[in-house]
Amino acid sequence: MKFSVLVAIVPEDQEQECIDSARDLGAGGITVMTGRGISNTAKKTFFGLTYDGSQSVLLMVLEKACRCKF
Repeated sequence: MKFSVLVAIVPEDQEQECIDSARDLGAGGITVMTGRGISNTAKKTFFGLTYDGSQSVLLMVLEKACRCKF
């Protein structure tokens, strides 16, 4: 089996919905981290996405064959 890691940055109020969806789609493991951007400017980017405020960062282990649609 081959695995991939999916990184999802979601608002904290949508964290549980994302976790439930990942489990339904076969996620083998989920790591949940709280993220908060701190800088002199209002906006930062994280993996090319605009990141500001407090968010949940989810790291999910998925089988390569999984066709996830988040």
